[in-house]
Amino acid sequence: MTSKENYCLYCERRFPKVEWLKPLYSWIDGELEGYFCEQHYHQVKAFNDRQKKAYEEYNNK
Repeated sequence: MTSKENYCLYCERRFPKVEWLKPLYSWIDGELEGYFCEQHYHQVKAFNDRQKKAYEEYNNK
């Protein structure tokens, strides 16, 4: 789900410029997942980091 629009994919709040948002890239393939506001960027990134860690731990068994 890639969005180059000027809104946060989490809260769908619009911003005057896309530059005000932070891009988040997939840990799987490096593709752009979308843009998030400051508040939700950290929340979604933390979730993705936990998901990646769980995946790596599962595959290292």
